[in-house]
Amino acid sequence: WDRTFPMSKVASAHDDGREGRSTLDDKKTVAAAEVPTVTPFQVLQQEEMTDRVRKSQVDWTRLRTTSILSDAEVELLSRYDRAGATEKAMVLSGTDGPTLVGLMLRVLKLSPQSKVELLYYVLTMLHDIVAVEDPAVARARHGLFAATARADASFPYGPFVRLMNASESAERDDYIVYRSTGVVSRLIDGDVALSEEEAGFFVKWCSSYLSKLFDVKTQYAAVSLLQKLLTRPALRELFWHNASGYDFLVRLISSDTRPIQIVYQATFCVWMLSFSPAIATQMDSRQPLVPSLVEVLRSTSKDYEKVFRVVLATLANLCSKGNLNSSLVNSGYLRVHPLLIARTWKDADIATHLEALGEALRSFESDESTFGLYREEVLSETLKMSAVHESDAFWRQNVDKFAWEDYRLLRVLIHLLTSGGRPSEVLQVACWDLGEFVRVHPNGKRIIETLGGKLALMSLMEAEDVDVQAAALVAMQKIMVKQVDALARRG
Repeated sequence: WDRTFPMSKVASAHDDGREGRSTLDDKKTVAAAEVPTVTPFQVLQQEEMTDRVRKSQVDWTRLRTTSILSDAEVELLSRYDRAGATEKAMVLSGTDGPTLVGLMLRVLKLSPQSKVELLYYVLTMLHDIVAVEDPAVARARHGLFAATARADASFPYGPFVRLMNASESAERDDYIVYRSTGVVSRLIDGDVALSEEEAGFFVKWCSSYLSKLFDVKTQYAAVSLLQKLLTRPALRELFWHNASGYDFLVRLISSDTRPIQIVYQATFCVWMLSFSPAIATQMDSRQPLVPSLVEVLRSTSKDYEKVFRVVLATLANLCSKGNLNSSLVNSGYLRVHPLLIARTWKDADIATHLEALGEALRSFESDESTFGLYREEVLSETLKMSAVHESDAFWRQNVDKFAWEDYRLLRVLIHLLTSGGRPSEVLQVACWDLGEFVRVHPNGKRIIETLGGKLALMSLMEAEDVDVQAAALVAMQKIMVKQVDALARRG
């Protein structure tokens, strides 16, 4: 086969990483956001490779000797290849359109894997057919692929299954993976029907490549294809019950070394999963998803609004469908929410999601059982930073209840500071709670001093653990602020 482009292996990623629009369970169409304009170098390499492939030349007559195509079919394919863009569009919209697409799929199905130049070229031709932005044209061209199933039951997905199966070998060709998954993504996005067996293969393939933590190239291909698969509700269940695919999605989100685009796409996938209530209720317990999403909010530049949008949309779903309000607060979201509210956003949906999350937090904080749970935690002496500790509403609504049994809860907190041998987190939370009590209660400073809390906090300011030192310092600052306020009122 004639070729004018080098056969070097190139990195793999999808140019089809835009959110587009996804039809969900409730039949609503979600206007999804574009991938942030941080284009990985691998995508640039692939697009350069695609341009080289388009400029290459294929001798279609050689297919006659392989019995893949007849003379008439070779002539039809060759004539289409030589045509200009306008003429190609006319041919595809005519009676020969399904035949041409079927011929290309047959070449992919029957050509030896060693004929990589031919496979490159045909895959790029198919990509150019489906990669159109006009919705009406795209629907018509997806129909061309669907029509090919009449001539061969394995079409249109079977040839791509074959090529992607081969990608599991040591001889994997990154460009073939890139273009195969790209075309499949477009077809799935266009609602071209696929069999249960094909769906199972694609889900398993994506799960397998998500696990390749040191192969960012194929992770791009896998997560981009998975975005399209998970727009179909039935495939969400299939993916969820796959052994490890979801676990590796969360790892991608929590990784601080992955490009922002792949973090975005992985979050898009969990967003799709979160539309299923049965899945949403289990997501955070299977892997710590909520803390990972909150960390993305903390660490992502405000310029990437689309990242914020999909993260906040996911969190809103997890609260409304998965009842994960406590996980949201326990992850430290209470500290992030006011900062996000204070920002000016171009994307109006971000404000909508923030309002939904704010309402979920208010509902959680008003739960009458919250103080009872807090009391049980303190009395057990196993403190962990969670919703009630960080909630301003909790402290203001319940501060008077601390008088219970002669301030027994405050005495336990002070005992934790002075008894020695306590874990760092327990000491930090105890310091925090004492500081919050002082901040909110009108006589909090005097009560804490009377119980010996101030001396206990001062002693911890010299603790070996720097985190404990910091927590004690913050609590002491709240005491000093109260003291300054009292002096000001007297003056």
